[in-house]
Amino acid sequence: MAKINIEMSTYEIWRDMNNTNGEGALSNAKAIVHIVIPDIFLDDILTTAFEGGSNYWLDSVSIQNKPDTPHKNLFNSEIISMGGALYCDSEDNGRAVLTKGKLLKAVQWFIETSIEGQNNLGVLEDHDAQDADTILQYALFGEVVYG
Repeated sequence: MAKINIEMSTYEIWRDMNNTNGEGALSNAKAIVHIVIPDIFLDDILTTAFEGGSNYWLDSVSIQNKPDTPHKNLFNSEIISMGGALYCDSEDNGRAVLTKGKLLKAVQWFIETSIEGQNNLGVLEDHDAQDADTILQYALFGEVVYG
């Protein structure tokens, strides 16, 4: 597990806690929220990206640094959460290295990125191939390069 800090408005916190449109929030100040990111979430995001979300641009994935673990058979999607690193190759952008730190930074960016005035905190419970692709691209390139 890893922890990230998300900056949210008190309006967003009130809305998310009370499942409302934000009515009743006392102010719109900013607060830092500490969020625990389970390793299984990182595995799920990478599985979703590798098995469909990013395969329109991602040509291959290989292990750069295998984690020190007694498990012999690991999926590429498990390498990152266990502390290893992956090479991600694409024809347009060459080879990039994916690490747990880069992936966590991308998850933080994705959650903080506002869509129609709402944070993307819900991605921790419900995500799709587009979410996974966006997170992977940001982790590798520092921006969304493809679609």
